[in-house]
Amino acid sequence: MKGIIVAVSVKKVLFFTIIFLISTGFADALEFTVSATPFVTIPFEATSSDLYGYGGGGVINADVCLWQHFSVGPEFGYIINTLQSNSVTNVTLAGLSTAVWIYPTSRVVLRAQGSAGGYTMKFDSETKGTMTYNDYWWKAWGEAGFRFTPSFSISGGAGYLNCLAPDEPGGTMFSGIVTGLTARVT
Repeated sequence: MKGIIVAVSVKKVLFFTIIFLISTGFADALEFTVSATPFVTIPFEATSSDLYGYGGGGVINADVCLWQHFSVGPEFGYIINTLQSNSVTNVTLAGLSTAVWIYPTSRVVLRAQGSAGGYTMKFDSETKGTMTYNDYWWKAWGEAGFRFTPSFSISGGAGYLNCLAPDEPGGTMFSGIVTGLTARVT
């Protein structure tokens, strides 16, 4: 006998594969979440508070919810900040966000989120005309909210936003506290 041939039925392989996927949580139904967060920006560090005034903006997230309490998806945002020189900066954000959340009670949700990506900042300089900067940004965000229905919630949150300086390794172009309200539909 040169070799043993094991005959495995396709039905058995499919059955055990499905049982494995269901038991590990990989075959759960995916949920899609869309959220909009208008916020206020408050310059925080010395270089940012010397250059920038208060501003505002917002982000939109489109997440895929995995494993009941984890999500990942794209994040897009826009920020308008005033400069101390009475000029205005326009910042466009695009990146990826991940989040974890829990429901301590049936109507309360606590959420922690981290985001990172690339930004474009434009502003008018009195001496150099329109200036444009591009580099990376990151944001840490936490929120607490109320679920009105299982698929709709409103949360209040705060976080820290950092736009890195393109010509200064480790430096920041803008950094500050962001605080706002989030409306989320699942």
